[in-house]
This record gives sequence, C-alpha cells and structure tokens, in this order.
Amino acid sequence: MGNIILYDRESQRYEIEKVMGDKFLKIMYDTAAGRFISKPVVYNTFASKLYGKYADLPISKRLIGRMVKDLNINLSEYKQGFNTLNSFFAREKLNLKFDMRQDVLVSPCEANISVWQGINKDSVIQAKNHTYKLEELIGDSKLAEEYNGGTCIRFRLSPYHYHRAHFFDDARIVYSKNIKGALHTVNPLAWSRVKNMYCENKRVVNILKTNNFKDVIMIEIGALFVGSIIHSAGLEKNYTRGEELSYFKFGGSMIIMLLKKDSVTIDQDILLQTELGYETKVKVGEKIGRR
Repeated sequence: MGNIILYDRESQRYEIEKVMGDKFLKIMYDTAAGRFISKPVVYNTFASKLYGKYADLPISKRLIGRMVKDLNINLSEYKQGFNTLNSFFAREKLNLKFDMRQDVLVSPCEANISVWQGINKDSVIQAKNHTYKLEELIGDSKLAEEYNGGTCIRFRLSPYHYHRAHFFDDARIVYSKNIKGALHTVNPLAWSRVKNMYCENKRVVNILKTNNFKDVIMIEIGALFVGSIIHSAGLEKNYTRGEELSYFKFGGSMIIMLLKKDSVTIDQDILLQTELGYETKVKVGEKIGRR
C-alpha cells in the first residue's frame, strides 16, 4: 500500500494523507490470507454492528484522545461534549460557511474528491482499470440512462473529516432507497482490489429536486465499521442550502453525486487533479463548480 497523495487547493501543494489503521488495511486487501480472513467481517455486517454498539458506549470515549492526536484533528472547530466515540465521530462543526451564489455548486461535505464529466453509464471509473455500471450502483436502469453523459463526483470521507452532509442547493428529497450490502473500506487501497466495490457496499440512494442543478442523485455509501447512515432530513420537505441532510457514524465513508448532462461545469483544478490521479481536498460549502 503506497502513500495516498492529496492536492490542497489553498496552498496549491500536495500532501500525504494520514491513514488510521493502514497496516490492518494492507493485510486485509494486499494479502491472500487477509482477503480470506476478512470476508466474514466485510460481507457479514455483524462485526460492524458490534463495533457500532461499542462506539455508543461511554467506555469508547478513551479512544478519542489517540484519534485526535494521530489524525491531527483541530477540536476548536467543533462543538464540544463528546461522551462516546460515535458522538465524537458525528461531531458538529462550528461556523459553517456556504457559498450562497445560486449558480455555484458547493461541496455538501468535507472530503477528498474526484470528478468525471461526460460519464458513460456502463463504465464509470472506480479506479485505474476498474469501472462499474450506474444501473448496479443505483438499482434502476431507466434512471441510470438519464445520467448518461453527466457528471460523477466522488466524495471520500476519512475518519478525520467532519462526517455530516448538507444540502448543496435549495432542494427537497423526492426519493430515497436503502440498499443492503457489504461494508468494504473506502480507502483507495480497496478500489483496485475489489470489483464493483461501491455497488457491493451498503448505501442509500436519494434523488434531490434542486432549484439550480436539476434532479441530482446523491448516494451515501457505508464502509468498514460504518453501518449507520442517519438522515436528518425527511422526504418531500423543502430545505435551503446549508441545512443538514445526514450524518455517518464511526469510520470512513463516501458520497457519490450524479448530475445530469450540461447541468454543471466543475472547476478546472479539480478536473486536472482527477486526471493526474489525485484527490482534491475540499471543505463543506466550498465552491467546486458552476452551473
């Protein structure tokens, strides 16, 4: 497992990502024995559920200090009062800022992102030499057809990130479907090791009817030790840009956003970094494109 290189838009420099449990992940996905042993953990969600129960207990609080230190998390950016590991993981951020210009597409979350425009619904990129079909990801062939030629944005949330997602535009959720599945890690190591990984993982498929970007599909994907995707927003209610949509409990996680053809033009620096093979660091509410 090599280093994960990220592009920082503010400094315009590259940096190495801090990875929690990288040795464990290397064993799980880089060795034959590890892949064999890990199957019950990944495909039977019992282990993740069990760890989730532990993360809700007060005793789990003892892990917070080490995580803050190892991942260099700045606690001054968050509301305080963490009684459990899950309460820390789903911590609320202070002073959220959203670009409110109506023609601007903002990030719904804090994440490392990659973007592809003009996608082929039958071969969306997962990793080099690995693709998946939109139909398999969202479970609807007719709906997948509507996003052929459109834009796919992948938001990868690591354990050090703020794990709440927000509305990126004034919108309402008109459709939401839970799809059961495995819980692979969303670490880049697994992208080139597991065929159709996103289509295998547990996920929630939402359709948001937005004011400025047409109908957008937003897929929230669970990951190793992340069995819980909690929706703060309800169906058929009107929400404004910046309001909370959902949050994840412990672990890394991912959001994939699909936009229809000609509904957005993504910022060139993000597209360039994706082409070069690097993810770009973005903040929640930050501009990533324009209508």
